[in-house]
Amino acid sequence: MLQIEDALEIILNRIVKLPEEEVDLADALGRALRRDAFSDLDLPPFDRARMDGYALRVADTEGRDFGNPGLSA
Repeated sequence: MLQIEDALEIILNRIVKLPEEEVDLADALGRALRRDAFSDLDLPPFDRARMDGYALRVADTEGRDFGNPGLSA
């Protein structure tokens, strides 16, 4: 049986990177970015955390002291 590291190496050695191309936003649906996209501005331009909320995994909250976030109980 092939080890996962060996299988990954085989796959990565056979990948051919496609060249970059620029497309209109309307034609970009279903496509993937080849590199990270960055913005020159923050939207919204203010902190909205109280309105947006947070999602937590139960496993990340086990043993936590909610009166003192970041510290174990």
